[in-house]
Amino acid sequence: MTQPFTRGTAANLPSNLPSNLPYTLPPPVWNARCKACWFMAGLLALVVASFWSLDLQWAQFFSQEAAASMGRFIGEFFPPDLSPAFLRKVGLGMAETLAMSLLGTLLAVVAGLALALPASKVQASSTVLVTSTVRTRSVVSSKDPRRWPTAYGPGRPGWHLECSAMAGKYLGDTFDIHGGGVDLRFPHHAYEAAQAEAATGVTPFARSWLHVGTVRLDGEKMAKSTGNLVFARDLLQRSSGPVVRTLLLDRRYATPWDFTEAGLEQAAVRLDALHAAAGRPAGPASAQEAVLDALVDDLDVPRALDIAIEDGGQAARDLVGVLALQ
Repeated sequence: MTQPFTRGTAANLPSNLPSNLPYTLPPPVWNARCKACWFMAGLLALVVASFWSLDLQWAQFFSQEAAASMGRFIGEFFPPDLSPAFLRKVGLGMAETLAMSLLGTLLAVVAGLALALPASKVQASSTVLVTSTVRTRSVVSSKDPRRWPTAYGPGRPGWHLECSAMAGKYLGDTFDIHGGGVDLRFPHHAYEAAQAEAATGVTPFARSWLHVGTVRLDGEKMAKSTGNLVFARDLLQRSSGPVVRTLLLDRRYATPWDFTEAGLEQAAVRLDALHAAAGRPAGPASAQEAVLDALVDDLDVPRALDIAIEDGGQAARDLVGVLALQ
């Protein structure tokens, strides 16, 4: 049993992205605040690394001059019967504490400078989504006025934003189902949702995501860019609309599949069987509920068809109407 319609997450990425894909947006703009914060982090790492070897380097350094001087100084405030070794150890501890305090103060100053930078010098970065340099080079010349330099390389208006704008105009800030090819999960749908939610403040962008499997022809993905296509108008010249719909629907929607003429012929046989089952006067009382349960289970149309063809009657007639297979 597959998972039901997956839900988009608020102000984040769709929850059904495959685990082997990077779920990160483009890296942040390298601005002044980032530089200061990274410098502070590096300095802190240096301090930690230094104190990691405290027993060797710092002890050897302070045990000679600083610890001895500190020990003689604090010896004036202690009883005279205390051993020099004890006083030297106390001096070493005080010297190390002083050094740590000075380094801590330095880190605090660096952090303060980073946070005090003018806001105008800090660029918003997490929602800057531009077409990749490689894709840009392949579709637009360097003289194209729609192209401009960005922190990530040459950029141009992205199709992610176009889809966000179209969805917002015609469907509103949030809607029920967003469909598309499984290959569009990331980055297209992820960016589309992230931009829309950032712009409107409404989450989720889409309540459910419906990603359909890739359709192949002769083992290659159907694509307009390669001309590897089969047009519906050509199919309708040698077949009917219900047969074509049966071909498209009689499979789990997220599963990749190959178009073949044999598959189209099998869809016609399958449709004839469904129509014959719908012509039977009656069927089991549980068949209608079973067909509905199959459809609710992540649109399991193949199972619904199997039940309807086997049991017939009203269950088959209901499925013919729901799938528009008259």
